[in-house]
Amino acid sequence: MLVRMVGPVCGFLLGGWCLSLWVVPSPHTNTNDPTRHGPWWIGYLLLACGLLVSCGFLYLCPGKLAGEAVKRKEVRQEEAAKKQWWLDEFLVCNRKRKEARRYVHNLPKALKRLFGSKIWVGNLFSSVTFFLAIACYFNFKSKYLETHFGKSASEANFYTGLSTLGASLLAVAATAAFMRWTRPSSRFLASYDVILTLLGCVSYVILMFLSCPQLHILGPLARSEAGECSSECKCSLQFSPVCAEDNTTVFYSACYAGCSAFDLSSESLVYRACRCIGNFSNPFITVPDTLHTVPDTLHTVPGTLHTVSDTFHTVPDTLHTVPDLQRTWGSATPGYCPDTCQVFLWYILVQMLTTTICASGRITNAVVQLRAVPEEDRELSLGILGVCISLFGILPAPIIMGTALDSACLVWENQCGHPGHCNFYDSDKLRIIMHLVPAVFAFASALGDLVVLYYSRKMNLYDDKDNDDYEVPRNDKLA
Repeated sequence: MLVRMVGPVCGFLLGGWCLSLWVVPSPHTNTNDPTRHGPWWIGYLLLACGLLVSCGFLYLCPGKLAGEAVKRKEVRQEEAAKKQWWLDEFLVCNRKRKEARRYVHNLPKALKRLFGSKIWVGNLFSSVTFFLAIACYFNFKSKYLETHFGKSASEANFYTGLSTLGASLLAVAATAAFMRWTRPSSRFLASYDVILTLLGCVSYVILMFLSCPQLHILGPLARSEAGECSSECKCSLQFSPVCAEDNTTVFYSACYAGCSAFDLSSESLVYRACRCIGNFSNPFITVPDTLHTVPDTLHTVPGTLHTVSDTFHTVPDTLHTVPDLQRTWGSATPGYCPDTCQVFLWYILVQMLTTTICASGRITNAVVQLRAVPEEDRELSLGILGVCISLFGILPAPIIMGTALDSACLVWENQCGHPGHCNFYDSDKLRIIMHLVPAVFAFASALGDLVVLYYSRKMNLYDDKDNDDYEVPRNDKLA
């Protein structure tokens, strides 16, 4: 179980490292630019190389185990002495064929025994809904960190993998040690599962309220105060946010900021002459008072039209100086503005606590899954569990969550006349959906744990056949 949990976590870390690289190195774009496209395909190449190496070691494994070969050799020697070894081989093959036939014939009865066990069915329902909640959250956690907290793709994957890895290792190690040394009763473990699942549900609700102020981006939905500063630019819906030089205002793209030039002389790309951004380092040039004051002689008409006041011939020097309008326009840099929200650290800490709580309960669920059925049905029980988790938990999770998150989209990218991916979300609605959906599935998982708790009084967890308080599962209905 620990290896299964570490695998996806290492995948997030590998993906974060790949996204931190560049397909075509460019020194003029910073890592906070959400339009950054890293070589995500490098991860697949590295994993393929690892699989090839591991497959090579598998070829070194013997075709038959040493113990089995020795045993067969001894049997053949004994039968050779009796001159009947070939008959024994025939009888062994015939017996295995009959056992396989009997197993297929008894499959409906085994399924009836499994689904007739209320403990097993409750635990199956709890496991499927739990993995559905986890998959809904973690499949889109990186996207949520990018959208709500303004993290880059590489940072989002790194935080997702690192926080999950530490919490999972701690939870599995602590729970395994606890069960190894204390040997708690089945009733205690069932109650433990219910409490942890409900705590996980509450943790998702707490995460829902750990948020930063909604990011307001000036663009297709919210124009700047100037209104007409970018109306003539005919901007597209290509999302490429830029941060104004005040490090607070974010525009949908450089086009919506009214930028008409760019500068590559510095280490990073800088957009210049942005009409919708004021130059905060060089404020707008103030108009001299002489331009607002009309001379009194202008109000007095001379007696003769041929007499012109001398003030008409005196032009203020400021009128000869035409302000450089580009100096009054500001600049912008690609990406979001620097994050001033201090909630992100608390969000990661609470999320690690949530992962620790949820992972702790899975150890006890695995024990219940094995001990709630007869010994001859345990292989079938594990097979059905894996199929149900994949088919009804992990597989539909991206579809369910993706459909729900699409309802929070405000601006869709237009690709050849058809809607593409979402460029901009309503961050408040996204935050609620992101945590409410897994919280609902976690609560449903707690209902399955309650069924296990109700029928778990006589379940034997440790094969204590001498203990009269427990009942070993037989080939009949449990609970």
